Amino acid sequence: MFRRNRNSGRQRTTSTSSLPPLQESPTDGKAAISSTDYARKCRDLMELYKDLLDLGAKTIFDLPRVVVIGGQSTGYVHCNLPSSMYLIISQINVPRDSGTCTRCPMVCTMSSNASSWSCTIEIRSEFDKDDRLQTELTKSFGPLIESKALVELWIRRAQAAVLSPHRPSADFLNMTDADLRDNAKKDPEILPFSKNVVQVNVYDPAATDLSFVDLPGLIQNAEEDLIVMVRTLVEGYIGGNNTLIVIAMPMSDDIEMMQAMVLAGNADPDKERTIGVLTKPDTLTKGSIGGREKWQAVLEGRERATKHGYYCVRLPDDDERQRKITSFEAQRNAAHFFDSTSPWSQMADRSRFGIPNFVSNISALLVDLIETNLPALRQAIEIELAKCSQAISELPRLSTLEPSTEIMLRMNAFCNDISYAIRGEKYRSFVQRNRARYLRFKEDIVMTTPDFRPFERENDWGPDLVVSRTEPRWLSDIRNVIKESIGWELPGHVPFEATKILVMQYTDLWPSPSVLCFEDAVGSLNELLEELLRLHFGQYKDLEKYARDLTFQERDRCRHEARYVLDKLLNLEKDPLFTQNFDTLETEGKRWSERYKKMRIPRDYEYIDPPRRPRQPIIYHFPGDSIDPTLDGTLKTWSIEDELKVMTDVQAYFQVASKRIIDYVPLAIEHELNQSFASEIETTLVTNIFKDSEGGKLDVQELLKEDPIINGRRKELGERKVRLLQIKDKLDKFQYATA
Repeated sequence: MFRRNRNSGRQRTTSTSSLPPLQESPTDGKAAISSTDYARKCRDLMELYKDLLDLGAKTIFDLPRVVVIGGQSTGYVHCNLPSSMYLIISQINVPRDSGTCTRCPMVCTMSSNASSWSCTIEIRSEFDKDDRLQTELTKSFGPLIESKALVELWIRRAQAAVLSPHRPSADFLNMTDADLRDNAKKDPEILPFSKNVVQVNVYDPAATDLSFVDLPGLIQNAEEDLIVMVRTLVEGYIGGNNTLIVIAMPMSDDIEMMQAMVLAGNADPDKERTIGVLTKPDTLTKGSIGGREKWQAVLEGRERATKHGYYCVRLPDDDERQRKITSFEAQRNAAHFFDSTSPWSQMADRSRFGIPNFVSNISALLVDLIETNLPALRQAIEIELAKCSQAISELPRLSTLEPSTEIMLRMNAFCNDISYAIRGEKYRSFVQRNRARYLRFKEDIVMTTPDFRPFERENDWGPDLVVSRTEPRWLSDIRNVIKESIGWELPGHVPFEATKILVMQYTDLWPSPSVLCFEDAVGSLNELLEELLRLHFGQYKDLEKYARDLTFQERDRCRHEARYVLDKLLNLEKDPLFTQNFDTLETEGKRWSERYKKMRIPRDYEYIDPPRRPRQPIIYHFPGDSIDPTLDGTLKTWSIEDELKVMTDVQAYFQVASKRIIDYVPLAIEHELNQSFASEIETTLVTNIFKDSEGGKLDVQELLKEDPIINGRRKELGERKVRLLQIKDKLDKFQYATA
């Protein structure tokens, strides 16, 4: 009976009974196959399967399973198929009246590895109260049940608990039938459906080893969100390639209108995993000749054929259920019906009739599928174990040291890494960021270069001599500055004040890019500090916060002092104009004098190498003409050559001064901000932690409380590794036992 039927297509001339001989005693009536080696193998595989489910293996691997689906209707609904399987195979009663059919997934696992009948119920919570996926939690619900008469009430209680995530499941342990019905009417927060699972474990020496999932019936006349929720739940369960889809198909319904058939067809288009179970054959009257012929063609595989075919079962009717007939009586009545009712009595293949035949064959299919998938499951477990071990190794190590020692070691490592980074020995991206920023600063200073044109304004011709963002200045502009600077100079003398005014107009442009560079360097230091704080203290959030507060206090102090030094450095370029770099000043003077003079010779300017970059947009402007008209008649006693000399002197001095500022600003930042901070931070941290600890403001043990997120991740990975090892152990023991 556990083996697949290989003679389903063979014609026979005589009809035999649909069911094997039955005995009143479940122990005496246990099929002979239950004691064979094959039966023991099936039992062992199903026990392994149950253990794998309990350990959450289905979250790692597409475990084989049997899923029962169908539509919900009035009368005895599709959930009566598995419910009747409970009743007929395990001789237990389950909720079946209106409003108590399946409203959450129900998993039934039947095991023959028992000396007497018993049952346990569990609740498997895969989703939290907000319907979000969570780490699977399986909890026992209620005691060991040794009386079949009590099972129905306990299943009602378990389903009520699953549908009420807002209440502790313990609230339902002592509720009576009346209490449950009253609660369902009065509690507005009860869910209409749930994705969490009620697990029923039946231990019966006469049982056929099997595990299956009974899902809520597909609904059509309800709110759209409920319809979608149930359909999505069903689609999720039947989508796996290792899932056997059992469709409950009432023969009173139109097969063309069965939504379960449509969903099964979408999930299993090749009909490799689909098995139909035809129910309610007794609703087809003698006059329903067309209906009987249609269902006979389906049952015989002439229409809507599937790989594993169809079965037909007769379940107890309303009268029989009210009389509470036994499993033996239900099977005897079904056998009599199929043997005496046309066209079922005329069909040759009797293995397609009755729940025992269906259960035996579906059990064999599931066992074969489980056994086939064991090597792939073992490989998946090895892969997941390696991933889990790697993830655990990447977590921060747990300290075994005395708290104050651990804190001091972490602070020392933190301070050392700051020094290494600032010196460019580790975390080189910090130095690389700063160097890139200093290059941009150099560019910013270069863009303040005087753009002198040695012509009158109207003679705008010739190449650009510099790439700059300053506005061009002409001879007329230089002349006006000289006029404004005239004092008691002798005729022919150009006042030095004119040179000084022009130089300072350009050097006054330097503070802005210098301060921007400084602030960017502070930001770069902040990035480094945040990275190192997370690295060294992130495992302990309280310690990280304490270290961060002290670190940034010290950073603020160093920032303030470094900015003071930077401002002093920039003030050095104001007054007096000074350099002892005479050689460079003289060289630059000659170079620019020659270039300006050549530009004034039309045929010679083409020999001057122009800048190789395009002209930049002007962002720096200077005061326009402000000469008092009454002084415009001042005698001009200097020549154009003198004006060119002013241009040359200003440009030469700019070239000398800009080169030193391009170096000094980055050096000031590195020495006064970064290096100063690196040399002082350890003293700041150590001094403060000792002071705060001795003063009672700080509890070093509290500082070493691990970040809840990391702790949760550590716990999650640890539990996952334990489960994986347990699964591996189960697989190894099974392999050893069956070798």
